[in-house]
Amino acid sequence: MRQNKLLNMKKILCLLILTILIDKNVFSQENTNKKTDDNKTEKEVKEKIFSIGLYSSVDSIKTSVNIEFGFPIVRFSKFEIRSLTSIVGYKMFDSENPELYMLGLSEKISFGDRKKNIDGIQITRYGFSFFSIGVLGFDYDKSPKCPFSMPLFYEIGGGAGFNIFVTKYLSILLEFGGGLNKVIGDNDYPKNIASGAFGRISAGSKYYF
Repeated sequence: MRQNKLLNMKKILCLLILTILIDKNVFSQENTNKKTDDNKTEKEVKEKIFSIGLYSSVDSIKTSVNIEFGFPIVRFSKFEIRSLTSIVGYKMFDSENPELYMLGLSEKISFGDRKKNIDGIQITRYGFSFFSIGVLGFDYDKSPKCPFSMPLFYEIGGGAGFNIFVTKYLSILLEFGGGLNKVIGDNDYPKNIASGAFGRISAGSKYYF
């Protein structure tokens, strides 16, 4: 009887040792898989260099909606220069002509760090310069015009902004800046639209792929 008890205790002890060894191997394998997945995910994030953005801007003379496509021009270490091309729809602020719209193209060059971890939040900070040109949808007297005929509207400027990443690929975009604007080919527009300066704030989102 005593020998049977000793034999049973040995079996239980062997079973416990075997269970511990199995659990240890499984745990080690899970950690290895997790590290592999993390490294793979980080590599995938770094390879996602193109971006599509949708954001709205407002300044002292107009509001706009922007659809933006971006890609890097120069990348080294944590610094990046990006080309950001946008199709822009504008609505001018003009009480005398509430139906003054514009469709344009904008080219923006941003320069700054790529991704920085600040208090556990992934943030990209950058400065930028831009040039936009567009066609006014209606003449100042509200008569329709050919979309590609004069007058034309252009603006140049710059500013700074940052992206706050809410996921690995999706960010919230905030930008602050300003510039100069001018209408080419017509002097009958209000002074602030025909030629002037503006400050601007933009907000929206951007997806990297």
